[in-house]
Amino acid sequence: MDRFVLPALVAFAALMFGAVWKIFAKAGEKGWKSLVPIYGALVFMRIVGRPWWMFLLLCIPVFNLFPYIMLCIDLARAF
Repeated sequence: MDRFVLPALVAFAALMFGAVWKIFAKAGEKGWKSLVPIYGALVFMRIVGRPWWMFLLLCIPVFNLFPYIMLCIDLARAF
């Protein structure tokens, strides 16, 4: 069982990196910006049209669910 978990996690991570890279490219940003942790989050806030301090709300456990849902809806509206 364990020999399948690591390859599955690596494949999932590659899929997620590729998806976020594609979102950034479609928004007119360079894809590599999505790979830099904090900078990528700040660029994402700019893409969805939210202020930079919204990133700080995502760092609060449990409460972060509400801003996360708002950001998902804003991302859908941006495209």
